[in-house]
Amino acid sequence: MGRPDLAIDELQLHDFRALAEWRHQIRKFLAFSEEAARSVGLEPQQHQLLLAIKGLPESCLPTITGIAERMAIRHHTVVELVDRLAARGMVRREPYAKDRRSVLVVLTPRADGLLRRLSQEHRSQLRVSGPALISAIGCVLEGREPGELDPSEPMHVLCVDDEPRILQGIRLHLEASYRVSTATSGAEALELCANDRPAVIISDLRMPEMDGTVFLRKVRDQSPGIVRILLTGHADLDAAMAAVNEARVFRLLTKPCRSGLLLGTLEEAKQEYRTLAASPPPIG
Repeated sequence: MGRPDLAIDELQLHDFRALAEWRHQIRKFLAFSEEAARSVGLEPQQHQLLLAIKGLPESCLPTITGIAERMAIRHHTVVELVDRLAARGMVRREPYAKDRRSVLVVLTPRADGLLRRLSQEHRSQLRVSGPALISAIGCVLEGREPGELDPSEPMHVLCVDDEPRILQGIRLHLEASYRVSTATSGAEALELCANDRPAVIISDLRMPEMDGTVFLRKVRDQSPGIVRILLTGHADLDAAMAAVNEARVFRLLTKPCRSGLLLGTLEEAKQEYRTLAASPPPIG
């Protein structure tokens, strides 16, 4: 539950951390958005104006005043943006048929095409980064430490293996109790971690390009609060023990791993994650 009556002097360190994490996640998405706009030749504010026009509620008209209100910017700034976009053939001004005193700003087909492309890219990015944004605002509203598990949500587990068949089998065992993500390489998994941080990672040891030892060591260096579990075959036990030391693995499991053992290990990992969230280890 939120704490609307929280006095200023009652703010705790985790409240500041939660706000900082929320702003961090917003900034990451905005950085993506700005780069996406520039990649198609638009300045970020120009992209925002096109989206504001296209996405206006039915009760609003795309006048300069209406657009300024939606974008929360000054009237003269909208005029300048419209002038520049009109000069590039992105928008045009049209008189309003029901009131000739009003002028509407309308997208051209060229601008509509660019906006559709950018909007699709933004939706795809939000499917990746959205959970982290939702988690961050939840921590702010509920007074939770960033990374602390939400008791109303299943724990997020990331499974990494270069064999899709193995990943499918793990998912079948876990998805009834956990939110499961999968990756077929260490590089893909690191990207997922950056956008939607899991509580626990289960990784295979033997993978091409980046093996489990290197991958989990990178995870430890970047996000030491993520609990790391390593899966390996009996023939790889020596290498696995080295991985335990290098990547500080929480548990080492041999394949094939029984469902009961895996589920029990994940419950232990959940407690370990809570311990680490309460007293974060140093990075590096």
